[in-house]
Amino acid sequence: MNSALVFSKSNHSIGHQDKDDGLLHLDEISNLRLDASLVVLSACATGEGKVTRTEGVLALTRGFYLAGASNVVYSLWNIPDHLTCEFMLSFYRSYFSGKTYSAALREVKMNMISKPETSLPYIWAGIVLLGR
Repeated sequence: MNSALVFSKSNHSIGHQDKDDGLLHLDEISNLRLDASLVVLSACATGEGKVTRTEGVLALTRGFYLAGASNVVYSLWNIPDHLTCEFMLSFYRSYFSGKTYSAALREVKMNMISKPETSLPYIWAGIVLLGR
């Protein structure tokens, strides 16, 4: 429940008491009303959260999904930045070439598996899709 996206504060909030603490927490995300076909959380371990017996994993991903995002791409563990960058650029290229989100994700993973320098699962297996 302490996970949050960090934003810089706007200049107009300096010196004013308001709710803008620069953090967007899970409960705030869940209360958003989104009409987004895709939310991408490519930072490290954005799928981590508290595991509960009744609700499953409470993480940022769940917040975006409950807020109305049809699909959420996220990472399950820490992946080096340069590899995540390569992965995400390839994902977007594949998607914008006409593939579905899941087909684009699969294509990137298959391409990474085929190269010795990116074939280890810790590089590609941790980026997953939650979708409708």
